Amino acid sequence: AAAEGRVIAVEEQAEARQEQVERCVALQEHANAQAASAREKMERCIAVQKQTAAPQEEMEGRVAVQEQAAATWEKMEGHVAAATQEVIEGCLAVVEELVVAVVDQADAMQEQEE
Repeated sequence: AAAEGRVIAVEEQAEARQEQVERCVALQEHANAQAASAREKMERCIAVQKQTAAPQEEMEGRVAVQEQAAATWEKMEGHVAAATQEVIEGCLAVVEELVVAVVDQADAMQEQEE
């Protein structure tokens, strides 16, 4: 009877260990599934980050081009203003020469009349 009791106790211990092993295997499978799910989510996040990074870089490129265009426009405006000033000064010089010539011609005509 004592031997039979020990056999039953050993069988119960073996069953308990088997149940523990099964629970451990189930927990490991669950952990593996969660890790795979987390990896998939991380890969999707990386893909989304790459997709959002490309438009951001494109936008930064556009902003840089716009800033460069604005700087070029400002330079051009400066050149146009300088050229306009030169043209105005040239025109004033020509007008001044014409006025002098007209006055000289008027003086010459007046001298002829006298």
